[in-house]
Amino acid sequence: MPLVTFTVTRDAGYENYIDFVSQTGAPSFTMVPNPGTVQQNLPEGTTYTLSGRSNQSTTISWQQQGSQQVGLEDGGGEDYNDLQVSVDIGEFNSISGNQVTYTSSAVSIFTFTVDKNNIQLGQSVVFTWTSTGGTTANINTSPVNPNFGTLYVTPLSTAVNGSWVLRVENGLGQFDTAVVFITVTSPAPTISSFTASPTSIVNGSSSTLTWSYTNGTSASINQGVGVVTLSPNSKSVTPTIDTIYTLTVTGPGGTVSTPVTVTVNQIPAVTLTTPVDVLYGSQTRIDYTAQSCDISLSITPTYNYDTGSVIGAAVTIPPSASTITGFINTVIPYTTSGPRSVSYRIAGVGSGGPAAITKPINVIIDEQPDLFDIPSSVGLTPNQINVITPDPLGLIPIPILTILGVDIPVEITANAPIQISINGGNWLDIRQSP
Repeated sequence: MPLVTFTVTRDAGYENYIDFVSQTGAPSFTMVPNPGTVQQNLPEGTTYTLSGRSNQSTTISWQQQGSQQVGLEDGGGEDYNDLQVSVDIGEFNSISGNQVTYTSSAVSIFTFTVDKNNIQLGQSVVFTWTSTGGTTANINTSPVNPNFGTLYVTPLSTAVNGSWVLRVENGLGQFDTAVVFITVTSPAPTISSFTASPTSIVNGSSSTLTWSYTNGTSASINQGVGVVTLSPNSKSVTPTIDTIYTLTVTGPGGTVSTPVTVTVNQIPAVTLTTPVDVLYGSQTRIDYTAQSCDISLSITPTYNYDTGSVIGAAVTIPPSASTITGFINTVIPYTTSGPRSVSYRIAGVGSGGPAAITKPINVIIDEQPDLFDIPSSVGLTPNQINVITPDPLGLIPIPILTILGVDIPVEITANAPIQISINGGNWLDIRQSP
């Protein structure tokens, strides 16, 4: 917009003011004579009505590249030549009555703005502008309205960083330009999801990694998985120990990573070391080893008597995910019925499942008495059967036989009918064996 200069001079003794009243939205102002000077940037079509403070008005005209001085005149047309108004415009203008209209033949851009100076790739910006005097216009070679307009632009690459130029031309070789600046950056990659299913497995089984991401040009997963893509977007893995997998995505906007953990539960294992035999009445030691029994661990005995089996009290061992070794001392409850054998069962439970084994121990029981002599019967020849008959009168002594070397009660049999008295008790018939 060209700069217009208004100057007011007046003969001495006169102090009237001149009001410039805008009719088109440009600033209104008042001129003070001797001399009064006001400069205004006036857009196309600016119109002012000039009036004096004593009901005076003026008609002003000027030519391109020139200045014009006129005097005020009253309503009747009488000039007041003592008051002169000088308008220096340097452009062609028109006059109608006492209204001054400025019309520029040059090209001028009044405004050129953008709503955002910094955006990410894929976002939009809005250019707005106003101009005058042009017949064609473009923004970075894109044709637009030469007078005013709004342009929405969505950059598709960061190559558009920098200046955006509005150029307005009038076909006569005259033009005007205005510049705004925008910076377009690529958005950072975003990992929408990265999961493992299941997150906890037993050693030997598999888990499936699944992922999704945006704004990335390449992606990879460590732990030997390697380069991955969005199609397919899953991978089966079979780790043998707890493993952290990290997805890394790279794009023009940078690099981003996120981890996921797969927990591997080891399969429990247990062992027992026991003697093959144990003597009746004695105790022994049981050695054990347990691995990955992080939930529970115990050893339970079973005693096998002549009268049936009895499950003994379990020995609880503190659980552990690592390998542990130890031993327990047996507490076998011996009775006249045995036991004839004992079995020990070690049972462990871990995150990877259960494990158990059973080991038997034979109890050696001495059921063969020591050798002993049965005395000859009184009054019989050697060829007769040895029979001891109790004397009803008690005249014949009754032999007392002591049986030694047996662990539990045994049955006494004979190959001929006899009676016995055990520990001075009643006389009993015994079973006759062949």
